[in-house]
Amino acid sequence: MKPREDTPEERAQQGYVRTNEVDERFSITKDVPRENPHVDLPATSLPDEWLSFKVRNLGVHRFAIAPNSVTQGSDGIVRYTLLVRTAGGVDNITHEGMRCATKTWKLYAIGRDNGEWSRLPDPVWRPITLASLNAARFSLSKDYICVGDGVRSYDAKTISARIRASNEGRLYLMVR
Repeated sequence: MKPREDTPEERAQQGYVRTNEVDERFSITKDVPRENPHVDLPATSLPDEWLSFKVRNLGVHRFAIAPNSVTQGSDGIVRYTLLVRTAGGVDNITHEGMRCATKTWKLYAIGRDNGEWSRLPDPVWRPITLASLNAARFSLSKDYICVGDGVRSYDAKTISARIRASNEGRLYLMVR
């Protein structure tokens, strides 16, 4: 006898929402924890420490995460501050979230030169793909943030440790 499944209404009462997220091959519908309505941003978009990480299929730019910015919310979303240093030396800093269960990411804010954040008014979930600059998010999801099954994420401390380990035991600091 097959166990009874909760109805969508019962799942909603348990704090889950039905979502139609797109992955790179097909559209999927899943129950995921309801997203926290307000995302706290780090105090500054110019942290003192950055950990560089390797990105698949994109060698011209450098990428780093601010280890103190990595959090895992009760909604299952891992949030982090990302630095993309272009080949020309321009730094782009963003605060983003990643949901392993749906293989999607969301841009919450863009860092300004004065250390302040500029929030996006209505951020949307986007599929994680290996295309262009999105390759950094693909590498983050596959190599550092999401557990092998691709559905769950590691905790914040483990994510930072995995990034440190990817640098062959060396800690790289990228300073602005």
